[in-house]
Amino acid sequence: MMRRRRWMTAVGGFMLGATGVMAAVPAAAPGVLASLEAGQWELVERGDTPSRRLVCIGNRTQLIQIRHAGVVCRQQLMTDDMQETTVHYLCPGTGEGHTTIRAVTPRSAVIETQGLVNGVPFQLNVEARRIGACPVPKRGR
Repeated sequence: MMRRRRWMTAVGGFMLGATGVMAAVPAAAPGVLASLEAGQWELVERGDTPSRRLVCIGNRTQLIQIRHAGVVCRQQLMTDDMQETTVHYLCPGTGEGHTTIRAVTPRSAVIETQGLVNGVPFQLNVEARRIGACPVPKRGR
């Protein structure tokens, strides 16, 4: 209930355009994200139907928008330190989300994200770990 209340407060502040509390996510990765290594990451969703996905992470801010990957969204930094980063984002016409990332090591993190995609709510708990370098794309002949 407390997490939901924090999320609703964050959404309300974001929607009202509050200033002073939030700042746009800088181009360089904030706090926790800066401590994580780039490369190929395995994202494993915890829950009743766990799923596994591999993603090549160059810009670690990609971990903020797991359900809105590749969508241009406005991100607002809510909290940021070396242990935890929380970001709320709004994707016009697509939805919004609220993500907290906690670094365990430079090669592993826990991601909690919730929000809406095309009007459908989602909530994910993800274990993320770096498994190596990104594969080099094969060139066509």
